[in-house]
Amino acid sequence: MSLTPRINQALAEALKLLERPIPLRLSEWARRHFYLSAESSYVEGKFDPYPFQTPIMDAISNDDIREIG
Repeated sequence: MSLTPRINQALAEALKLLERPIPLRLSEWARRHFYLSAESSYVEGKFDPYPFQTPIMDAISNDDIREIG
């Protein structure tokens, strides 16, 4: 029995740990991960920003933007 396929599989799995995740805009990250609890929000559930909140969140997380006027 050859160890080569098992070694290759182990290396492939190990290298996956080094992959950098695709950068997300703050608004997209919030849609995926924010959850409003009943203790801290009037409406409990998944966060869904209002249309005016999306560009604000994206501007906050954009390193190229230094000032919002």
